[in-house]
Amino acid sequence: MAGTRDVRLSTSLGSIGCALGSPSEQASTRCVAIRRALGAARLGLLAGVVTIPIIAFNPSDGFDGFYGVKAQAVLLLGALMAAWWACALLTRTITLTRLSPILVVGLGLTGWLTLSTLVSVDPSGAVWGSALRHDGLLVWFAGLVVMATAMTMSDERSWRTVGDAAALTCVGVSAYAVLQHFGLDFSGLSTSLTYARSSGTFHNPVVLGGYLTLMMPILVIRAVRSDGRAAALLWTAGVGVTLAATYFTFSRAAWIGSLGGLLLLVGLLLWTRSSRYRRLIGVIAVAALLAIAVSLVPRGDRVVVEPHSLAKDAASAVSISDARNAGRLATWAIALAIIRDRPWFGTGPDQMGAVFESYRTPQFDEGEGPAVVADKAHSEPLNLAVTLGIPGALLCFLLLCVVGREPARQSLRRALGPESAAVMCGLAGYLAASLVSITVPGVHTIFFLLLGMLARPREGR
Repeated sequence: MAGTRDVRLSTSLGSIGCALGSPSEQASTRCVAIRRALGAARLGLLAGVVTIPIIAFNPSDGFDGFYGVKAQAVLLLGALMAAWWACALLTRTITLTRLSPILVVGLGLTGWLTLSTLVSVDPSGAVWGSALRHDGLLVWFAGLVVMATAMTMSDERSWRTVGDAAALTCVGVSAYAVLQHFGLDFSGLSTSLTYARSSGTFHNPVVLGGYLTLMMPILVIRAVRSDGRAAALLWTAGVGVTLAATYFTFSRAAWIGSLGGLLLLVGLLLWTRSSRYRRLIGVIAVAALLAIAVSLVPRGDRVVVEPHSLAKDAASAVSISDARNAGRLATWAIALAIIRDRPWFGTGPDQMGAVFESYRTPQFDEGEGPAVVADKAHSEPLNLAVTLGIPGALLCFLLLCVVGREPARQSLRRALGPESAAVMCGLAGYLAASLVSITVPGVHTIFFLLLGMLARPREGR
């Protein structure tokens, strides 16, 4: 009885035999070939998660259809991973042997997402997501499949490959964002070019800021652990470009999240007594100097700059009375009203915009404008409660707790390795920024991938 209840994913493709039928030499050779093919497919799909949705865009679609392209990329990758799981289970390359808390909570969240969709204000819209964000049930399912797939990959070399793909993509997007700041927006993706706010390939500076916050500690550790002086300098320059791009978003949430993630990373490496903390501090210092130098370069005549003061922007982040916060505070008040009316199942995934007009207030119109529709709560905890209800939001929080339990224990024992520490700090910074920000398909799909990576920290100090 206990054996049937305990189910846990085998985390190595090579740890479980896959042959069906007689254990002949031919069958054994076939199993090895299957394991290698599935391993290569999984590596390619996970590398695709950190690259394809991030760089996918369709400028001619305009803002309304922009995130649809990213959502389609996420759904395609999720479908391919679901097919990968079917093949892995059918060939017994992966077996279920014990029921883990992560699997229990993940299945519970899957069920609640489905139920919330069925009783949604617009079930078909909740499946696909709104026409603006495309962040519906299927994107959620894809994220959970990505997380489960990431949990099965234990070899360090494969994770280095995925990490390199993620880091290179981040540097490329950051370099493009820096060019946008100086008026060089070759594809017309920036919606805030007049104000020199960079949005990279995300059509929104706030979303770009969230992505860079998530990736920053991972990119820093890539620079710290690089082999050779030339590689270290190149990766450090990449960190500097990313820091500059983060600044040019003028997103206060991104600033706070990135700073918090980097400070936490330094603290963890000091706590775990890692020999790399001195190099870490050096990388951050050199990268920061490079970012400051880039920010001081004069802008071209093509950009009309909105006055920005770092001190004023930082002060406004903690000032309730600041005019810059009026619209966001009004959005939060509306979100709380929706939660009060729909506490159990919410509006359904990505359906806040479908009920917004019934909750519009004069304060919101004054802060954001009468033509604006708030399709996100501009705070991820509130947005989860709005769209999935309070139980759904609590399930998401519980998933974070069960994933983070073992890494937290390893941290207390000073046994958490630098790469796992970077993943944890990236997630922590992103969660901090998400308290007052929004997320979209592609970005939170990487969030799920990193959750899967953190679920089983593999490397030592």
